[in-house]
Amino acid sequence: MNITQLFICTISVIFINGCASFLGGSPQAWDYKAEKVRLNQSISLDYMKEYYSIKDEMERKDKLREYAAVRIRVIDITYLQYVIGLNNNRKNSSFLSSTSSSLISTTSSLITPNTTKSILGAISASITGIQATSEKEYFLDKTMEALISQMNANRSQRLSIIIKGLNSDSNKYGLIELNSDLDEYYKAGLVQNAIQVISANAQKNNIDEKEKLDDVKMKKYDLKNMDTNGVKIDNWLKNGGVTNDRCRYKFISNDGETRLIDLLYDESYKEQRATIVSKLEEGTKKCPNK
Repeated sequence: MNITQLFICTISVIFINGCASFLGGSPQAWDYKAEKVRLNQSISLDYMKEYYSIKDEMERKDKLREYAAVRIRVIDITYLQYVIGLNNNRKNSSFLSSTSSSLISTTSSLITPNTTKSILGAISASITGIQATSEKEYFLDKTMEALISQMNANRSQRLSIIIKGLNSDSNKYGLIELNSDLDEYYKAGLVQNAIQVISANAQKNNIDEKEKLDDVKMKKYDLKNMDTNGVKIDNWLKNGGVTNDRCRYKFISNDGETRLIDLLYDESYKEQRATIVSKLEEGTKKCPNK
């Protein structure tokens, strides 16, 4: 079986054979017994022994691809049953509420409160005008769509890794490596995995946005035109004026949101700069209050 046949086998299972096997319901733990029954339809129980006895490189590759095609078939059918079960359970508000809450709480723990508020604000804006009785259902439906979309993306990514491995030297990518990737391919089709990926992406996007904001602010201010008080504060900082994190936090902002660059350059902080400098000139050893 060549790589083209493998793709055809996988796609045909997804769009033809899988439909007849949909049972719905929540996913069960991986059933190795059921898997073996299906595998026995295409390969023998002594498959591993046969595989390792093959000396010819091309024959070994074909045997590995044959095994991969069968395992992928089983995983795809299982995934389709899973997705149908998720869709059937959309009416189960307790199930979807739990899923949505898990997504939001996990994401919120990885990104800043302000970003979390922005995300939730955007979600609220997207359902403005919808009757209160249907808002929850609408939001949960959108949550499930996002999760399924992410699962599909995860599976495609994992499948591409398998395809790449099957096209490489069988001495470098053998049965052990294939089984490991197949396990990851299976897990890529689970809600829990999708939540983790979405949360990780949210964290990365949050960091990227912060960096972009800092870049914009750096370009916004003419760093050569710092006023007299800004220069004095800057020199004080460079000379070790702030000696501990707690003092630095209090110095920069009472609410933790003000950036040092804003304090030094922004015209709206002119009075605060003057207050800080006046306290510095008084010779106080304490953290200056704005």
